[in-house]
Amino acid sequence: MEISVLIPSHHNSPILQKCINSVVEAASKEPSADVDIIVIAHNQKYDDINCSLPIYIHHVDDPDKKVSIGELRNMAIAKADKECILFVDADDLLTTDAFQIFQYTNTITPSWKVMSSSTALFYDGARVVDALMYSFCTNILVKKDILPSNVFPKWSMYEDSAFRSWIFSLNLGDQLIHTEKPTYRYLGHSGAQGIRTGARFSTPQEFYEQYLAYCRWAIDGGLYLYNLTN
Repeated sequence: MEISVLIPSHHNSPILQKCINSVVEAASKEPSADVDIIVIAHNQKYDDINCSLPIYIHHVDDPDKKVSIGELRNMAIAKADKECILFVDADDLLTTDAFQIFQYTNTITPSWKVMSSSTALFYDGARVVDALMYSFCTNILVKKDILPSNVFPKWSMYEDSAFRSWIFSLNLGDQLIHTEKPTYRYLGHSGAQGIRTGARFSTPQEFYEQYLAYCRWAIDGGLYLYNLTN
């Protein structure tokens, strides 16, 4: 499989380096995977990143912070030339067997266009949930040939839920497949704020409950916003 891993990032180098390390490790477990990494660096300079895979870092200078996360994702798509696209956020990680799972699923269902997978939740380094089925854009593998040039809306938030709604609007039938095995590690930590509520997490249970609440809200809200703008 040919896969371009797209990482929009405004984080510091150590955070991005951990993310890239997880991609490299996962790729090393599946020799048949042809993987490269495209980083869209938003107001950051990454001169000290180490990576054994082909990596392309494109800097976006945006002092007024007018470029949205949706626009950054669209920029990354435009620069990708592999058959498949995988989005990863810079402050999260792939599982070590992510590309093995993708390759196996591709072998048994080669006609797929969109392949979603589950997410493992971590809080302060400890696993909270092994496999949560919700998918937005960061644990979805997509064939590039179905992606329009500006598939993500120019929003600073919830662009991922709109992307999910766009996928379902395609009515792909059995070309939209899901594997319950997790390929993505979503990292939460104490003191972080919930995306929607702004409330700070103080326990793993609070983190899990707020994540679930956001997922349910974002799925409904993303569908509404997608329909509103299309």
